[in-house]
Amino acid sequence: MDIQPTETPSPVEPRKNQLWKEIVELGQSLILGALLAIVLQIFIQPTIVYGRSMEPNLHENERVILDKVSYRIGEPSRGDIVVFPVEGEPLPLIKRVIGLPGETVEVRDGRVLVNGVALREPYVSGPTAGNTAPMRISADAVFVMGDNRAPGGSLDSRRLGPISLSKLVGRARLAYWPLTDVGLLVNQRGK
Repeated sequence: MDIQPTETPSPVEPRKNQLWKEIVELGQSLILGALLAIVLQIFIQPTIVYGRSMEPNLHENERVILDKVSYRIGEPSRGDIVVFPVEGEPLPLIKRVIGLPGETVEVRDGRVLVNGVALREPYVSGPTAGNTAPMRISADAVFVMGDNRAPGGSLDSRRLGPISLSKLVGRARLAYWPLTDVGLLVNQRGK
């Protein structure tokens, strides 16, 4: 009986096919990762709290996630925590929306008045320093303040004036670092 030798497949062919599959999978993963990064960059943005102006609620070096879409499709609400750039300041500021478009805001005797009515502010730990004259907010702006109302505690609309809606980068939605402070940033409307 004559036995014919069988051909064994070359070990190079399966390796080529496997290498090609891995290259395709890597390319797909990179494309998917890039698309995900682009989508995330459009909708959310991580940011760091600098300074003490939002104490006792947000602290120096705390990390938060901004929702960058809310104000493209809707208006800010009283109590929202927002981030915006200020000319002459090296870093964007993070503050709380106090007055809405069309309202009049003033600080008198340690209290914030909106349209002549004292605002209930459970997020503030003490009285608001200083007095301001009544300020009417235009239809395209908001009045913002830090939660730290001690003298020199916050650079906000008391010194900057109302902030244009077009300057709002986004609304802070989630604190994620340090781990002891992880949680949703709930709007405390203060009525």
